[in-house]
Amino acid sequence: MGTLDSEPVTPDRSIMDFLLRTPLVLYATISAAGLLMLACGSSGPPAAAPVQLISAQVCAQGEERATVVYVRNLDDFAWGDVAVTVTKGDLDYTKQVLELVSESTEAAAPFTNSLDFAFDDPGGSAPSKVTGEQVHERRPLHNFGNLASARIVVTTPYPGEWEGEVPPCS
Repeated sequence: MGTLDSEPVTPDRSIMDFLLRTPLVLYATISAAGLLMLACGSSGPPAAAPVQLISAQVCAQGEERATVVYVRNLDDFAWGDVAVTVTKGDLDYTKQVLELVSESTEAAAPFTNSLDFAFDDPGGSAPSKVTGEQVHERRPLHNFGNLASARIVVTTPYPGEWEGEVPPCS
């Protein structure tokens, strides 16, 4: 049924209009979806969680070669995947620990074996006489006497860090 001012509407004409409009609607829908994905998607890998300050105390007890070190977790949760680093002279010696529980749960046991703390010396040895390759050596800490500072880095439950001096235990 048509009007005087327009052409009569025929079934062929309405199908033609629909087909001509469908690519336009499809194109508009795809464009909108693409823009939405660009706006909501990230442009790179997710940002790492910010490093939080953790509460700790590190102190030394004893004299010279008989010195032991206490690392106390003063937070109310356990730390996981812990790197304890002590500085003696100008060298940093590190020990990896799976977990350190909170001091409120269990009193800290001392670290008694300084040889567990070491640094990897990438160029500290002469080249091998057999292969000619530079051998990387693990250099252990010989005793806990005269430690200058300590640093604790934890991975779980969130990235955390503490750094400070190593005073005598009181």
